[in-house]
Amino acid sequence: GDFLPNRAQPEPCQPKSPDDWSPYNSRLEFELADFTYTHSQMSAVSLNVLLELWAASLVEAGRCPIFSSCQEMYQTIDDTDVGDVKWQSFTVKYTGDMEANPTP
Repeated sequence: GDFLPNRAQPEPCQPKSPDDWSPYNSRLEFELADFTYTHSQMSAVSLNVLLELWAASLVEAGRCPIFSSCQEMYQTIDDTDVGDVKWQSFTVKYTGDMEANPTP
């Protein structure tokens, strides 16, 4: 991004319309991701089983599943903006000496 001049206020965020669930295609996609990832903390293996069962149930109706795999859902979650900030993560690893008997 661009740096703002000192003491400058950032532009206010533009409100989304009530039916804009981007990057999700619908409220149902958002609710599914929120429930399985945040509330139940479903494992990737279990989530893939759930998505496969759901997809199989949609075949008869000629419809496509919401997410084809947990990886697709995780990518959508990662693409979710919080305000104007994209999701970021980092990993930290200690590489110093380890004590033989560390104090708890």
